[in-house]
Amino acid sequence: MIRGDSKEYDLIEKAIQHYSPSSDYILSLEIGVREGLSSKIIMDTFNKIHPNKQYYHIGIDPYGNLKYKHYDNTEAYTADYTNDMYETAKKDFVNYRNFFLLKMTDKDYMEKFYNGYPVYEQDRLLCDKYDFVHLDGPHTTLDVVNETIFFAPRIKHKGIIVYDDYKTFDFSLIEMTLKAHSFKEILVGRNKIIYEKQKKEDNN
Repeated sequence: MIRGDSKEYDLIEKAIQHYSPSSDYILSLEIGVREGLSSKIIMDTFNKIHPNKQYYHIGIDPYGNLKYKHYDNTEAYTADYTNDMYETAKKDFVNYRNFFLLKMTDKDYMEKFYNGYPVYEQDRLLCDKYDFVHLDGPHTTLDVVNETIFFAPRIKHKGIIVYDDYKTFDFSLIEMTLKAHSFKEILVGRNKIIYEKQKKEDNN
């Protein structure tokens, strides 16, 4: 059974139901997969609503029992994100053929796939724009700001970005970046806050 440690999964479903993709492919991404319930909900919802679309989902989590700073007001510590958890997640998602579970940090992903994520299926497709991004990894203000700076300009017109546990960091700094890229708040809960991109940017 795929489990999760977050809340308000219904808001994820509502956000995806609200979104109407316009391009040839759909690309969703989650930072902070852990056991995978959020990724499962994201994929199941997209697959149900858009069964004929070329769809890919990227999950990013280093696992490996890394010691790092999780929140602004804590010291670095080791959580229970083990390599065994990673192996279990791979088995749980074996039938999700378009799920790419990448064992790396958010920083590694942003550096390695700065120009997009390549998909090989009859041809090479460089997925460089995202339809849906769920940020549930490190919750320090600095980390979330850096993630927002990276993903905001790479999200498609009318695309969605979701922040988990948004009250645990200084969200006012994130809002500045979101406003600069024409995002508007569309859903808010006690734990999650969700924004939609309102205007097109270059190649978006």
